[in-house]
Amino acid sequence: MKKSIVLQSVDSPRRDMEWRLFMAARLAERGISSIIGSKSAIRAIHARSSDCIFLGRLDSNTGRTAYDRDYVKEMEKKGTALFFLHDEGGLYYKGEYEDWVRKIYPEEYFSSEAVRKVLFWGDAQREVFANSIYREKFEVTGFPRFDLCKPEFSRIDTIAVSRLKKKYGSFVLICGRFAAVNMVADDPSALGKRSFDIRVEGGALKTKNREEILRSMFASWEKVSLEFSQFVPAVARLALDFPDLNFVLRPHPAEKESFYQDAFGHFDNIFIDKSGDVRPFIRASKALIHSECTTGLEAELSSKSTINFRPCVEHPSSYKYEVAGVSDIGVIVKDYNGLKRELSEISDQGFHFLKSEYDASNLALNFRGLSLSVDIICDLIEDFSISKKKCSRIKPGYNSLSFIRHYLIAEAKSFVKFLLRKFGVERFKKVLVGKGDLKSYEYTEEQLNELWSTLDPENVEFLQRDGVIFVCPKACSHVAGKVED
Repeated sequence: MKKSIVLQSVDSPRRDMEWRLFMAARLAERGISSIIGSKSAIRAIHARSSDCIFLGRLDSNTGRTAYDRDYVKEMEKKGTALFFLHDEGGLYYKGEYEDWVRKIYPEEYFSSEAVRKVLFWGDAQREVFANSIYREKFEVTGFPRFDLCKPEFSRIDTIAVSRLKKKYGSFVLICGRFAAVNMVADDPSALGKRSFDIRVEGGALKTKNREEILRSMFASWEKVSLEFSQFVPAVARLALDFPDLNFVLRPHPAEKESFYQDAFGHFDNIFIDKSGDVRPFIRASKALIHSECTTGLEAELSSKSTINFRPCVEHPSSYKYEVAGVSDIGVIVKDYNGLKRELSEISDQGFHFLKSEYDASNLALNFRGLSLSVDIICDLIEDFSISKKKCSRIKPGYNSLSFIRHYLIAEAKSFVKFLLRKFGVERFKKVLVGKGDLKSYEYTEEQLNELWSTLDPENVEFLQRDGVIFVCPKACSHVAGKVED
């Protein structure tokens, strides 16, 4: 097998870092190395690469900006094999499901020689492209993040779960999903021009006119706003009606934590915590309360009871803007009385697990039997590596101080211009002084070392350098700047 290096760029560390480490560990056990880093770091490394494998999506959500198109051309030039896997690849509005799938899977690149595989979470997304002439490139793999929620991987959260229980005691987890109305400063606003442009980039104008796109944006925002207006007071009422229970409220990564801190700061049994990944919180909790949130699926895989609070379930436009899969998972309640009743029932019976009647396997293969997404993807990458004609290479010097300084300065300038264009001057100022109330998040070296220690792979080396993570088989010398002749 020709030695291969897999490049993995991280878009949202809270959501993506752990499963990428998991994937890298499994690949290294098969003799395949990985480099994990921010989008700008991986882009800089890729510029000095040849014949590598890229696992993930392109830089933007739709993959259709000029920057993305240049990336694909660069991949073709450098012999990169793109295994396209989108980190937001399966859960969209029911009434616009096909449109949203086409929005994030850039079909115009399927013909590129760089695209070796297009990896779908489930059959539902692949069926959107059933008539494509590039079907031989399609694979249904599931999403590796969901693998880690399965009981056999509970060991990886032992330390974190113990820490959370010590900090919060016995608690019920409540997860927010209201970024549209409680948005952080470093993410596009739900009604802003960038959100409109994203839909246009994704091809919305092929099936809708400008008026229809705008109506859809405002209608979906209306539904989320109504849900939010019911969700916040419901949390307060739960805290008052269940004084002996602790509640840990976890905002969505794109939600402002400060809103919840302000709203619930005077409650002794409500704690706001947006740190790290949500999975340890699910495992440490007694039960989960959410409102059409992906955490409902993760809790189901973790054998944790969920209550799905949906106050707009009877709204006239509810069905169209329900999120496929997460709108149906768990025990569904439509008002506070139902929420209180179900929490009382679950707690009275010792927080037993209530398996959902909803089957999400069509949306994510992870819910079908014992299939592990990580193994399916590793098999595909290993098979490709066996057939490769050339070894992956990174030109030496990409991690030198001068090169790091060069691309950091260039990326900083580009980022400033991007923020000014995206948010305007006032919101840009808020991003700079956000002090943590942002979507962006960074794991410390200590946190990453702890995460890695829980994976405990055999004969695998783990190295952090210049903000980039290197994972490779022991005694391997073709990563971390050392290139074989």
